[in-house]
Amino acid sequence: MLGVISAVILEDSAKENYNFEFLCPSALTVNILSTYFLATASFLAISAIALERFLAVALHLRYQELVTERRVNIAIAILWITSGASDFGMLTISSDDRLIGVVSQSVGLFVIAVAYFRIFKVVRYHQNQIHSQHQIQNGQAVVIFREKIRH
Repeated sequence: MLGVISAVILEDSAKENYNFEFLCPSALTVNILSTYFLATASFLAISAIALERFLAVALHLRYQELVTERRVNIAIAILWITSGASDFGMLTISSDDRLIGVVSQSVGLFVIAVAYFRIFKVVRYHQNQIHSQHQIQNGQAVVIFREKIRH
């Protein structure tokens, strides 16, 4: 049903007809709220994935002991509850519904940006470490090769 309502809205919008009074107001409200709920849940999931990737890179061997299945399930539940709470906030505070969206998107984008920036720094650090180790090994190989040639 939600897909049909969305299709009708998109078709009328394409014809530049923005009069949706023929739709049931309750169905329209449910459609908008469920769309907002699912979009928020998806955005929070993307933020959580960025945070999880950062933990995987930053924690190294401790990742398996700190990121357990139980904690992941709790995080997923919190993600869906937060999405529902923001949806409820949009429903009850209709005058500030855009503010709720802007704040949640700003926080999510900030988390994603910080996580990927930190991942970049950790990867760059490891890349430099590997490069310096290769230089040391190559230098030692040259010394050993020169020693063998002399003898």
